[in-house]
Amino acid sequence: MRRSNPGGVLWSGAARAMHAFIRAERGGQKHIRLPFMWQPMALSAIPLFLFLSGERAFAQCTTIDAGTVTCSGNEPSGLTIVPPPPPGPDVAVTVEPGATINGSVVIDGLMTLWFQNNGQINGNVTITGNGDLTFDQNGTFGGTTLSATGSGSNELIVRTGRSVNTVILSGAENRVDNFGVLNNSVTLNATSSNTVINRTGAAINQLILSGPLNTIDNSGLFNQGLAFANAHTASSQYDNTIINRATGVINGISSTGNAFITISNSGVINGPVNLGSGNDLFANRLQTNGSVNLGDGNDIFAQFEGTICCTVNLGNGNDLAFIFDGTISSDVQAGAGNDTLAWQGGRIVAGIRMGEGSDYALLSGLDATNLVSGLLVDGGLSENDRLVWSNTQNGSTGLDVAQLTYWESIALNFRSQLTFKNYSTLTLGDPGTGTGVISIDSSSAALAGNGTHAVRPWNPGALVSVNNAGTIDLTNGPATATDRFVIYGNYTGQNGRLNLQTVLGSDDSPSDQLVIQKNSSATANPTASGLTALNVSNLNGPGAMTTGDGIRVVDAVGGAVTTAGAFVLGSRVAAGVYEYALFRGGVTSNAANDNDWFLRSSVSQPVVPPTVLPIPVPPPPIPPTTLPAPVPTIPLEPTPPGPAPPSPPSTLPAPLPPAPLIPTPPLPIPPPPEPPPVDPPPEPPTPPVDPPEPPTPPVDPPPVPPVDPPSPPDIPLIRPEIPGYVLMPAMAQQIGMAAIGTFHQRRGDQALLDVSGTTGNAWARVFGDDRDQRWRSRVGGIDYQLSPQISSRMWGVQVGSDLYARSDEQGREDRAGAFYTHTETHGTVFGNTLSIDRNRSGDLDLTGDSIGLYWTRIGPRRWYVDTVAMYTHFRGDAESKLGAGADIHGSAFAASLESGVPFPLDGKWTIEPQGQIVWQRIGLDDTRDPYSSIDYRDFDALTGRLGVRLEHDTLVRSRPWQSFLSLNVWRNFGKTSNVTFEDTKVATSLGGTSLELRGGMAMKLSDNVAAFLSVSYTTKLDGRMQHGVGGIGGVRVRW
Repeated sequence: MRRSNPGGVLWSGAARAMHAFIRAERGGQKHIRLPFMWQPMALSAIPLFLFLSGERAFAQCTTIDAGTVTCSGNEPSGLTIVPPPPPGPDVAVTVEPGATINGSVVIDGLMTLWFQNNGQINGNVTITGNGDLTFDQNGTFGGTTLSATGSGSNELIVRTGRSVNTVILSGAENRVDNFGVLNNSVTLNATSSNTVINRTGAAINQLILSGPLNTIDNSGLFNQGLAFANAHTASSQYDNTIINRATGVINGISSTGNAFITISNSGVINGPVNLGSGNDLFANRLQTNGSVNLGDGNDIFAQFEGTICCTVNLGNGNDLAFIFDGTISSDVQAGAGNDTLAWQGGRIVAGIRMGEGSDYALLSGLDATNLVSGLLVDGGLSENDRLVWSNTQNGSTGLDVAQLTYWESIALNFRSQLTFKNYSTLTLGDPGTGTGVISIDSSSAALAGNGTHAVRPWNPGALVSVNNAGTIDLTNGPATATDRFVIYGNYTGQNGRLNLQTVLGSDDSPSDQLVIQKNSSATANPTASGLTALNVSNLNGPGAMTTGDGIRVVDAVGGAVTTAGAFVLGSRVAAGVYEYALFRGGVTSNAANDNDWFLRSSVSQPVVPPTVLPIPVPPPPIPPTTLPAPVPTIPLEPTPPGPAPPSPPSTLPAPLPPAPLIPTPPLPIPPPPEPPPVDPPPEPPTPPVDPPEPPTPPVDPPPVPPVDPPSPPDIPLIRPEIPGYVLMPAMAQQIGMAAIGTFHQRRGDQALLDVSGTTGNAWARVFGDDRDQRWRSRVGGIDYQLSPQISSRMWGVQVGSDLYARSDEQGREDRAGAFYTHTETHGTVFGNTLSIDRNRSGDLDLTGDSIGLYWTRIGPRRWYVDTVAMYTHFRGDAESKLGAGADIHGSAFAASLESGVPFPLDGKWTIEPQGQIVWQRIGLDDTRDPYSSIDYRDFDALTGRLGVRLEHDTLVRSRPWQSFLSLNVWRNFGKTSNVTFEDTKVATSLGGTSLELRGGMAMKLSDNVAAFLSVSYTTKLDGRMQHGVGGIGGVRVRW
């Protein structure tokens, strides 16, 4: 139970404490002296508490118990609170809603104070003492200043919708948690730390900080920005921490001391960010509308996303910069120091300037949308500035290589592409170093089509270095063979590739070129060495025979040197009928050409195929796992005010490169043979010894100089696919001839057809042969004999049936029917290809499916007339030993007329002269392979046969058996098959005469079944190579 009266003593419960109140009017402010607890044994120590007021009797602020003051009414003249001396109790002052203090509030000598204003204070609040203060402003503050001075901890809480004009807090630690508005200035003087939390919707006009450690957590507005003047505290990583959240707005940030400052901006900074000489960190996630200057020191800059309108200046020191996304509308500048920049997303509109020092820039995962046109990437002055591209491409619309300046080392890694354009030049080095090196790894490329492009040193007297383990590609521009990639220095192929466009034709045809050039002021000769594979794309060149140096693809200028074996062909180079090989030097020794490299389609002597050694495969590059400098963790925003954005990764991932490509080495060309030695002139005879008067010896005539042997004629390099293509018409003709055959090859013998007019019969046969044969083929324009040759095997199956049969009283019999034939041939093709006579060149496959009609008349004395009409469809392919080939399709019509008359010699022997003529119209479809069009011209083939058949008839088990021997002379009447490859026609003579010897047997196995078989041997009679053996087996069934 509590009692109060205008004066007296208040007892409070079991604590047996006594509260004494004395009220008095003294025309001024009310004074409250807070009680302390009284024990009965110390009654004499009870003080008097004095309340002075201008009002009479009833006060508006009363003490409820020890350390508690509650103001519930109107206090017109202010309030002074004097706490008891230590160790007095904590003090709590509450101005309740509706209460008013019309004057200043003074609290002096406090220990720990909680002051909550829920009403109205119309005066300044001044608090002094060495205790801890919490001031909760949830009412109206009509005064000018809230001031707290002491050595303890001070905390100000301003609630939503509430305000304070001026705040001055001095103590060990100061903390402001603002939900409302701080109208004028907030001054925090701390011996330890200051903390300001500015909530969403809150505003602070001006913040003045003095203290070794300061933390700002902003979701509201800092109208006049933030300013720091403190120095670095060695015991801390960062002295000042600023977290600007998504709704936060700070109108500028500045620091004039050397404190270490970390800024994490997820909101808006309107105005510049100027930091002092400490080791600072700035992370931008939304918007910075001003320049960023991190000052001297080892600073860290991170652009996660968002925009920065103006220049980012890292200042002097060993700085780190990370650009993950977003846009920097100006440039990034670094001062003196060994700086590192890692850029993997977003845009830097005006470029990068790394400044003095040995700098390192890693550009990862960028393309032309990041590396915009006009962008400058400058390494600055130093001895070792390094630029690394990782999975980065500038494309045809991005920055020009001329904007990559002052780099001593440029590396293209992990599927990067550096595109040269606008006749640009990449200059390596700076005024101090003079030169540099560019390296291309196995997965990357320099694209240098569309003009003449160069890599040169900053100092014209020095040499650059280009190391190519990837690709230098001159084919990325328009389809022109005039591009040149000029290297003013050393080139080293590290199993790399060089892609060129060339019009494959005769000597001096247009071609892209790699140029190794010595600058006129250089003292050393540049060298091209190592191993590089050339891949040549033909720009509609028809192919032609070169008779001179050929087509220049590598040009060594001004004393530049290329080593033997520095370049090989990475893929085949062929056009028309010609194969092109790569040669170092011209056909004759010439200082101007000895180090150049040429494509030629001819050689001066046959080439012996060497053993080709595979190009060693380099190990794939190992991606770096860390950056050259440690990457610190960007500080996370604390949890209570809101969620923290994720921190960036400490390393930048890099994709694994693909396995390096292994170019195919070219066919090496051995040097021409040395001329035969010339015998020296004979020595003059020994003069006689001491002659009395030696006559004057005759003067020997000068020796006759040896006559140089004539140069051997050039031998064209015919590609190995050509023999197979030109043999296709001949093989199609042979398939047709094998399907038609002769009457006896199809039906056996006339005696097997005496079936008394019945049509109920069918017949079938199988046939095959093995042949070796060669033709004469002339390559147009150079009168070169290709001499195609094939070792082939042919087989077929034929079935037929009589559809009409008639016999008359005179013993004449007519038979008409239809048949189907399937024929296949496969062969190994040889020819004079790649300068080698009878070189095994490839394989040929051809299939024919034929349907035909026949009519046969058998006379009473067994003479016969046989006619056949047939259509054949062809399909097949020819493929060289190098893997290239073409599919072949076509068709043919054929007609045959044959007759034979038997003459009996005695009762068992018969001789039968025979004659046959076969006409074929053969047409193969035009096609193409990877290197040429292939145009076939339809042609007619006329083939005749004269032969004689000797037969012996006998009975075996009362059934007729016949053995026979035939001799045939076949004549192909000189037709020519023409196949055109681009502009070159190859004409193949199909004419010739051959002799066929055949023997076999025909037999009746039963009244309804007859069979026959034969074997043959064929050879040429006109000196051309042809020989073959074959066999036929057939059966006839009737019902």
